[in-house]
Amino acid sequence: MKNYNVPTVAVLNELSQHLIVKSDDLAKHLEEQATLYFQAADLAAKAISLRDEAKDKLSTVASQLNEVVRLSLADQGEKVTEARIDKMVPLEAEYIEASNYLRECKKLADRFTALKVSFEQRSSMVRGLIDLVLSDLHSKSSVKAPSKVTDIAAESTKKAMAKNRPNLARKKED
Repeated sequence: MKNYNVPTVAVLNELSQHLIVKSDDLAKHLEEQATLYFQAADLAAKAISLRDEAKDKLSTVASQLNEVVRLSLADQGEKVTEARIDKMVPLEAEYIEASNYLRECKKLADRFTALKVSFEQRSSMVRGLIDLVLSDLHSKSSVKAPSKVTDIAAESTKKAMAKNRPNLARKKED
């Protein structure tokens, strides 16, 4: 199984393929569950960290651009107001780039968090399927008697009934 270090959409899609559980391969799913869950949780934490870094970066860019716009307006002799600066900063290319990066990081963090939750649910599903298989095996072995025992019991019941039938017929005649 691969070890993933960076949360990317490709990694997310690849790990998502492991969410599928086939009942004929439960042993493999049980063995790999802990590793897959750890990878999903680890990548979710890394994606959340990237999102937080992107938030900080956007805040830093906004502060720097705030100062640049303020100085630019002052150099041009225009009136400097907070409302005007707040309208101009988001229009700057650097701010737009940082904002788009934050949006992508948020989406990735949300998707990896959902993947982590899915692997938590997968664990319950694998356990449930194993329980079903075990209970099915148990019911097959404990409910059904071996066929030879069933045949012997049926045969002895038939003999007893046949033996008692003539006696019943004779009692009615008397």
